Parts: sequence; C-alpha cells; structure tokens
Amino acid sequence: MQLTHYRSHLTRVILIISLILVTSSYAEERKIIQFWHSNNSELFWQSIIDDFNQTHSNIKIQISVFPTEELKTAIVKAVYSKQAPEVVMFSSDNLGYRDLFELSVVSEDILSPQLTASSLEYVKNQELLGIPLYTGNHLVLFYNKSYINRPASNWQELLKQTPKLLQQNIKPLAIKYSEMYWFIAFLHGMGGETLKLDKPTLNTAEMVNTLKFYKQLQQTLKVPQSCTYDCPSLHFFQGKYAYSINGDWEFEQTRKRLGNNFGIAPLPTIHQHKVSSLSGALTIAFPAQSLSNTNRPHLVELAKYLQSEKVMRRISTELHVFPSHKLIQAEILNEADENWKALISQLEVSKKLKPSKAVVSSWNAMAKGLNLYLNGTLSAHQTAEYMQSTAEYEMQKLTNTRLQ
Repeated sequence: MQLTHYRSHLTRVILIISLILVTSSYAEERKIIQFWHSNNSELFWQSIIDDFNQTHSNIKIQISVFPTEELKTAIVKAVYSKQAPEVVMFSSDNLGYRDLFELSVVSEDILSPQLTASSLEYVKNQELLGIPLYTGNHLVLFYNKSYINRPASNWQELLKQTPKLLQQNIKPLAIKYSEMYWFIAFLHGMGGETLKLDKPTLNTAEMVNTLKFYKQLQQTLKVPQSCTYDCPSLHFFQGKYAYSINGDWEFEQTRKRLGNNFGIAPLPTIHQHKVSSLSGALTIAFPAQSLSNTNRPHLVELAKYLQSEKVMRRISTELHVFPSHKLIQAEILNEADENWKALISQLEVSKKLKPSKAVVSSWNAMAKGLNLYLNGTLSAHQTAEYMQSTAEYEMQKLTNTRLQ
C-alpha cells in the first residue's frame, strides 16, 4: 500500500518536473522581436500584434510606442548602441534616413503579390527599403454644405466667396498655416518641385512666388498663424469655418461630425495649376540590417502576416484608410460613396513622398525659413536662399554621417 502510494507520488513529481522543463524550454526557444512605431492607432496595432503572438508559439513581438518627433532619434541611438529593434513602422519619407537607420533592403520574395505597384513606389529608391501597409496621408478640401452650395475650384472663386461668409460671421478657410505639409501643396500649385531625389531645389522663382502668394492669402482670408489642430478640425466641426484643408486621417471623424453637410472637393487651383498635396505610405522597415541576421525567418513571418488579407481588411474597416492590397482596394472603389471617391481621386493626383536624403533634409530648412518669412525677418528672396543653403547643409551632414 505504501509502495503504491510512493510510486504514485513519484509519478506526479516527475510529471511536474517534466512540465517545468518543457515550459522553461519553450520560454527559452520563443524568440523576442522588438517592434517600434509612433502611429496614433496604438490600440489597433497592439491588437494586431497580439493576434500574431497567439498564433505563433515560437515568436513574441514586443511593441514600443514613441512620440512621432522622438522615434527617429530613438532609432539612431539604438542602432549606434547595437540595441536596435528588428522592425520599425513609420511614414515612408523616413526611409530617406536609410544610412542612419542601416536599413535592410527588402527582397521581393517577402512581398505579397497583392501589394499594388503604386504603393511600392513610396518605398523604392533604386532598391526596396520597406513594405507599404496603406497609402494616403494627403490633403483635401473639406467643406460644409450648409454654407457652400458649389465649392470653389480655384482661389479666385474662394476669395470672391469670402466677403459674404465674413458678413455671416463665418470664417472662410481653416488651414494649419505654419505647417510645411500644407505650404508644400501651394508650392506645387506654383509649379515648384520639392521631390527631386538627388538634391534640394528650394531657391527658385517658384518658391519666391509661393511665399508671396501664401502670405497674401493668409492676410486676405484672415487665417490666424496660430491655427493648429483646433482650426481645421474642432472649429470646422463646430461650424466656425466654411472650408478646411485637412488630411485623410480626419476623413472619418469629419464625416461623422458633419453628417449630410460634409463635402469633399479638390484643392483649388492657382492660375490653372493644380495644388497637389504630398502623400505617403505607412511602412514597416528593418533597421540595423535585421533581415541579414538569424532573425530573418521570424521577420519574414511577421511581414507576411501584416500583408495578409485578414490584416489588410482590418486596416481598411477599423482605420478607414486605403490599404496597399489590390483586392481590397478594388472592393473599396466598387462600394465607395461620393466623398470616398473624391478622397481617393485626390490620392491619385498627389505627389508621392519617396525615400530621399534631399527630401528629409529639406523639411526643417523649409519650416525655419517659412517662420522667418512670416514674422518679417526675411524677404521672400532671402527666405528661398536661406532654405536652400540650410537644406544643403543638412544633406551634407546626413551624407557624411556614418554609424560605426
């Protein structure tokens, strides 16, 4: 009787020890992959990664979220200290920092055949540097139909509408006046070009003309320079503005708030020239040459999962954006209402923000120059010269920087 009890107890002990050993072995074998991003839809991406972790017993993805303005610096420091994440997710223009981030080139065998050719243009500069998950991030003209029967097709028309709107105590246009992303659209309307991949092109007659037009427009439309998030979003929702130049990221919120009064139109032309917004792609990339080390099989699994139809459908339905997936794009276009079609048509005529040292070197140069011009420190000609010299200096620093 005692021997039987002893054997039973021993069996239980052996089973427990075996279970501990198996669990310990499992924990040791499960590969940890670091995934960094700064996307505002934090809970959505955590849910996507949680689903991946539950179905991949050999991999665990750990997410770290950074403020947008801090992510670049964090990646550079991590690469320099040999502690870089295996995967990052950011806007495609950040691929211009390929040398600082030591980005892996993405081979075509990792890509889903459902990725659109158009979306891949955002991540290619001779070589593929990332994988686009969705495209957009472009500006359009929102308008309130309770104030505007027919949206202005050019700036002359909008200026003609302004006195009547002001008489009704309605401001004509909400715009993030001091933000580069908005200013560049006007530069394109003046025939200017910011997207040359080899060098900055800012000291031009088109830049000078844009600066003058932009300031005149601000004065005529009485747009406050302090107009930031609240103007084109909250104040537009509240009916304080007739028009708002805003991004596709505010499309769903604006549609909900304005209901049947919500309308979308192309950005008004300047002297018959299209005012074209920039556009980009939310992209995953692989710093510190992570695709070249032993983690490659795990990273390929993650990349293919994020490109899967299941995930792309969730991106479409939950984030209300345009995923880089042929089948789902076709379905969206087939089912789109008038406003969705207008939003997509403006994406099609936008200027793609591609990986380029020249482009990323120009951002701060233009922002500093525009601020100096608007506060009266520099003339339009001096501003264009300042922007050019500053961008060239920034590009030289970027070119000469090598992480050891």
